[in-house]
Amino acid sequence: MLQGQRDTVGQAVRQIGMTRQMLYLCSMLYGGMQRSQLAQLKELGNESHRLRCAMSDLTLDKPILTETSKRNF
Repeated sequence: MLQGQRDTVGQAVRQIGMTRQMLYLCSMLYGGMQRSQLAQLKELGNESHRLRCAMSDLTLDKPILTETSKRNF
């Protein structure tokens, strides 16, 4: 049973495998946010990860393209 089912916060936190310190940190970071804001934050994080991967791929491709263009001309 979790908090909504009459367990204490400590018991609920232990049951899901979280420490009290982690619960405190999460509540400090995300305590005032609504679900829609959390969903938007997660979406932005995913987009950031996708863009970083794309940028790293382009960074690796640039020396190859530069070298190839030198040979053709």
